Amino acid sequence: MRYLIFICVSLILIGGTIADVQNNKHKENKANVLNDKDSSLKPYKLISVIESRRNENIECTWQAVKGGPCPPYVIYYDQAQSDTLKLHIKNGKLYQGKDLFDTSDGDTAHTYRHVALIVMNANGEIYASNQNKRFLFHHSSILGGRDLAFAGEIQVEQGVITNLTNCSGHYRPKFYMTYQILDSLVEKGYLNKIPVNKCHPRFIDLDYNDIPTKEEN
Repeated sequence: MRYLIFICVSLILIGGTIADVQNNKHKENKANVLNDKDSSLKPYKLISVIESRRNENIECTWQAVKGGPCPPYVIYYDQAQSDTLKLHIKNGKLYQGKDLFDTSDGDTAHTYRHVALIVMNANGEIYASNQNKRFLFHHSSILGGRDLAFAGEIQVEQGVITNLTNCSGHYRPKFYMTYQILDSLVEKGYLNKIPVNKCHPRFIDLDYNDIPTKEEN
């Protein structure tokens, strides 16, 4: 009888220790992301598709100027289609549907790496697509051209983020907006460190980031 009581007490203590470790890791990650701020960054600041890209889903606004075919127009998903790209977090990792999210087979984009396009809406809901087809499928496609709290590129290996940037020619988010998606990821329970890099102008015809110093190159 004493042996059974000992086993039960041990299991409770072990369970409590695991929960404490996970909770502490969550708090530590949030502190790193938010510079030791305990509160969320909500309400998130939103940005719109840049002027030259508007109405791209119904007319040729920029495609021909950039040397692309038009029509077809840029694809804009409706909500049902967008929901198939929604990410969620389970056991501290990124999932899309029932599968661990992975970008190994993603199209190459601004950084010339296999990445996914990633966006976040005003509520902190995150969506990503391994599809990136110039003149056809862009950041604006994922949520049908709506205003976003973040747009960028992400690399993920079996649910673990290996790189996150603010590269998006359609939305051109300032680098500080990266903190908004980090805030949401941590709030939802993502437990691993998140490597973040500023989008370098050489990867895209943008001037919204400062030119990195030699030390940053």
